[in-house]
Amino acid sequence: MPNDFVAAFTVIFGIIYIISPSDFAPDVFPVIGGIDDAAIGGLSMLLGLKNWFRAQEQDKNQVLVINALQKGDREMALKLLLQDRGVNLK
Repeated sequence: MPNDFVAAFTVIFGIIYIISPSDFAPDVFPVIGGIDDAAIGGLSMLLGLKNWFRAQEQDKNQVLVINALQKGDREMALKLLLQDRGVNLK
């Protein structure tokens, strides 16, 4: 389950990996070192941002579920929870 901490950690890991002198393929090798940094660092930052946006979406959905429950609309709350988990009811 993605959350803000995991997303922030993943992005920070990507930044540290890019600027760190020690990695899988050292930057002493001109092409391979750059590709290594771009691939692993960039991928971790993309995954972190994806997790962050997903966490923000889940926060919005939780507010909608709470509002539906406060209004007594349990059917809508259940529908929202299922949609958040990727289940679409027709």
